[in-house]
Amino acid sequence: MANLERYFRMLSECNQILLRAEDENTLARQICDAIVNIGGFDSAFVGLLKGDRLNLEISSGVLKQYADKIKIEPDNPQYSSGASGRALKDGQTHIYNDVTYEKDYDVYRDIINETGLKANMAVAIKVDEKIIGTIGVYSKIPGIFTDIEKRLFEELAGDLAYGITAMRSKKRIEKLNEILKSIRMANQRIAKEDNLDNLLEGFCKDLESARFYHGVAIYSEGKIYCAGDCCPVIKECIKSGELEKCTDEFQVIDYKCPVHPDSKPACIKKAYGTLFVCGREEIFDDPEQVSLLEELAGDLGVGIERILNRSDALTFGRIVQNLSEEIHIVDPDTLKYKLVNPITLRRLGYTFNEIKEIKASDVKTDLTFDEIKEMLEPLRRHEKEYVQFETIHKRKDGTTYPVMISVFYNDDPVNPSYVAIATDLSGIKGMELKINSLVDSLVIALSDMVEVKDPYTAGHQRRVSMLAVRIGKEMGLKDEEIKEIEIAGLLHDIGKISIPLDILTKPSKLKKTEFELIKDHVEEGYKILRRIKDFETVATMVRQHHERINGSGYPLEIKGDKMAIGGKILAVADVVEAMSSHRPYRAALGIEAALEEINDNIGILYDEDVVKACNRVFDSGWTFDTPEND
Repeated sequence: MANLERYFRMLSECNQILLRAEDENTLARQICDAIVNIGGFDSAFVGLLKGDRLNLEISSGVLKQYADKIKIEPDNPQYSSGASGRALKDGQTHIYNDVTYEKDYDVYRDIINETGLKANMAVAIKVDEKIIGTIGVYSKIPGIFTDIEKRLFEELAGDLAYGITAMRSKKRIEKLNEILKSIRMANQRIAKEDNLDNLLEGFCKDLESARFYHGVAIYSEGKIYCAGDCCPVIKECIKSGELEKCTDEFQVIDYKCPVHPDSKPACIKKAYGTLFVCGREEIFDDPEQVSLLEELAGDLGVGIERILNRSDALTFGRIVQNLSEEIHIVDPDTLKYKLVNPITLRRLGYTFNEIKEIKASDVKTDLTFDEIKEMLEPLRRHEKEYVQFETIHKRKDGTTYPVMISVFYNDDPVNPSYVAIATDLSGIKGMELKINSLVDSLVIALSDMVEVKDPYTAGHQRRVSMLAVRIGKEMGLKDEEIKEIEIAGLLHDIGKISIPLDILTKPSKLKKTEFELIKDHVEEGYKILRRIKDFETVATMVRQHHERINGSGYPLEIKGDKMAIGGKILAVADVVEAMSSHRPYRAALGIEAALEEINDNIGILYDEDVVKACNRVFDSGWTFDTPEND
């Protein structure tokens, strides 16, 4: 029981961490600390794959000081044994409940001996079925890992994967906002600039302003146009003959940047000259960013050709054709779609001709035409650079999905438009549902523990919870209040796990001392639940379910003005269910007798509004056998 309490508090804290953490490192570090400090394990790490090895910098407990000495490499036989190495290779959970003589841990034997660790479990962290790392948990107690711990940490690994996905989506939105802003400026320059020098100098400044590049340069006709603090490095590359390595595809140049040690220059050769970009290596490892740069380099060539040949302005739409986010170009007056990329058509289910006939407000379930116009008007007045908001997109077939939208204004004098990027948030919303589902499952598990101890009242807590929820709805309570009442109902007798079994199941009348012991279950339940974060209200309801509004109840003997509405509802629901059900010491009295009890004592023992609501529930035809969703 003590372990389950710790695990429940650990998971509760981990859920809070998932919702408030701002970045992956903070998320992983705080999860590790919760596993050790609350879960009671001796050490833990959240290792994410970095190249061909697991990064163990984020750890907690006794292994923290050894993080730089432990190697786990899934493709290296010497360092792929043990729980984490195996989990990385097959995606399964691996448990070693005593590593004392395990050959798989020989490579780590010195560390094991120094720390005294005996048991190890590793769970794979997977995003879209791709293994991105593991959660490793260690204990000095052999045999500690059972099926309960296995299921617990598999759930936690799933939630952690959702959290990482959400954070990466958020970072992607921020990155795309910056890129789209620089593309918009470059697009306007290419479309309007008639001077070649101004175009090339301005283009470098526009692209460098995205903050993902430390320097951008163009080498054309013997001249170097450059922007950013890496310009000296790029110029040195050009003078040292690195131009010979450039092709019509982006190539990273093996030249260490003294200004930004984590950066390298890359180049692509076009008919007009060579485009250089200095940035972090990870940028050039992202195929989508490389593709975007290649498209941009190609479009710059078209802009140069337009200037040289005085041709028509370049349409810049191709840059976003292959992005995985939706791109909407909308008329600022009518809000009709002018142009969208292919992913938009696929997600919304329209053809290009069909979508040109509808307005942006037609695909949003929660915003009207006038509301969208008012929201975006500050962009046209140049009061804001962009507007960002969440909304719901409706497909042609009527189904919906949540999105985050960032909108910019393209103030082209000939063809002005709103340019919007929409990111699907379905995965992020799924994480919130996953967390709620996990809490519900753990509440049910704790409720079932009481019924295992006291089989004669099996189903009592569930039925009390069902009736309490019905009464709460009948009284018009808020969804959040009803959810807390539901949980309190499921756990209101959890304190009975501390009562001896022979007293709980005694078929005859209890002695006074035995009854006093039974009464202790209320306070014991309160003590258990109040230690769980965010369960303070639930714990209070559980503490009050045997109180009466005239002060004759227990354990505090408080009156109605001191009772929470949830406590008053549980008091009535508990009496009605108990009287209508069988007990070891008597047969069921029936629902009529139960309702007679609460109505005879309305306003005396039981709250008047709660009793009236209970009467309406049963008058409607509801019974304890009614399905919960009806």
